[in-house]
Amino acid sequence: MSIKENYLKLSEKFGGPYTLMKKGIKRSLITSIMEGKDVRISNVIQIALALGVSVEELIGAEKPDGEAAKIPLVEHNNEEVKYIDKLLSVLRGHDEAKKSTVKGVLDMAKQDAWTQEQRAAYKKTAP
Repeated sequence: MSIKENYLKLSEKFGGPYTLMKKGIKRSLITSIMEGKDVRISNVIQIALALGVSVEELIGAEKPDGEAAKIPLVEHNNEEVKYIDKLLSVLRGHDEAKKSTVKGVLDMAKQDAWTQEQRAAYKKTAP
């Protein structure tokens, strides 16, 4: 099932999809779901919490054996959400130079061992 189908089914106990506005869910977000558009993971988490269900249940995630997939529900602070959204925007965008820069920075950060040369190269390409 899609998020839309699951959302419709799960929101019935509240009186329908738009009744969650009383719980702080924005109308535009509900409309996006109803139109089948992609939604940010932070919004999926917000909706799952409002519905009192797991993210897995809301998105209909299943393993090949039919069992629900376990997607850990991780709380993010506002700053983390802001940067996660920016990161996803760059990685999903069409600017290959930006994608390459972000991937390089993430790879270097993971290694946690930037050389002076790598730092200098990053500073030249940083926005």
